[in-house]
Amino acid sequence: MNENPYEAPKANTVLEAVADVPTEIKKKIKNAWIAGLISIAITLIIILISFTGTSIMGIN
Repeated sequence: MNENPYEAPKANTVLEAVADVPTEIKKKIKNAWIAGLISIAITLIIILISFTGTSIMGIN
């Protein structure tokens, strides 16, 4: 009985091979990133214009 009951559990730290992602899925992920970046850009532009005191779409 050499086991220490207070010892931290052992974890399997060996990394497994990453599965190949189909090109169709990669294309959809890329398009989602592009759509997100466009959304961020439009939001940032509206916020910066609103900082100048211009009313856009009823936002003061």
